[in-house]
Amino acid sequence: MQTKFKLIIASIFLLLFIGNALASTEEDFLRLINNERSNLGKNNLVLNSDLTEAAYLHAKDMAEKGYFSHTSIDGTSFSTRIKNAGYTGYYALGENIAYHYGSPNAEIVFSMWKNSAGHYSNMISSNYNEMGLGVYYFNGYTYYVQDLGKRKIASPPPAPQPEIPPQVNPTPEENNNPPQENNPPQETEPLILNINVTKTESGRYFFFKVTGGLNEKSYAQYTLNEKTKKICNKCNKFRMNYRITKENFPEEGVKVLYQIKDTSGNILNKEVVLI
Repeated sequence: MQTKFKLIIASIFLLLFIGNALASTEEDFLRLINNERSNLGKNNLVLNSDLTEAAYLHAKDMAEKGYFSHTSIDGTSFSTRIKNAGYTGYYALGENIAYHYGSPNAEIVFSMWKNSAGHYSNMISSNYNEMGLGVYYFNGYTYYVQDLGKRKIASPPPAPQPEIPPQVNPTPEENNNPPQENNPPQETEPLILNINVTKTESGRYFFFKVTGGLNEKSYAQYTLNEKTKKICNKCNKFRMNYRITKENFPEEGVKVLYQIKDTSGNILNKEVVLI
């Protein structure tokens, strides 16, 4: 009985370790690839939640179904998978895939791709400025998918120019008694943020898809586990994807704080609990 209890504890510890390792592998890989790009005078890549979702689901699919290809078993291409995850309006897309025996390790997969001309060309290409890394550990092997992209960003409309009233030469009477205008302050519409949360799960993870809608274009950011990250600079809708291991999921849920700031400086804070 005691031996069985020890085995259960060991299994739980292993699952917790793997879940934490997957998240740290993504962060470590982003650091490695951006160091390489910086040394070459290239722009840094930023993580994109839609690309991360597409990459993770393909890594999971390859691992669990036992194949290795940019094309899914059902015939879906990598570009279609990326579009299905919500990444649209792009200039360019790219994908790297790899697997090896053992637990997740950012340095191993980075070295594998760096020593392959085609994969390395993708990693350092100036055609991309966003990426997602999917990491999936299954039956002793780790599968990786890196999806890369660059989207079309619409130019903002020109700022309205203030109207200049016509110049009038006042008569002596008007000059001595200038008219007083009473201009009431303009009322601004309050910020409104609508949040919708969709939850799915696999054997090991909870997946949360959070969509946000704003009544006017604003700067948006979120804070999770005391880390604050930018969502968008000027948008009226956004979508975020969160993947949390079931073993690390607290009973009270996970709190995410969204902060919105419009062009007038108005700020709206809204807390969402993922449960």
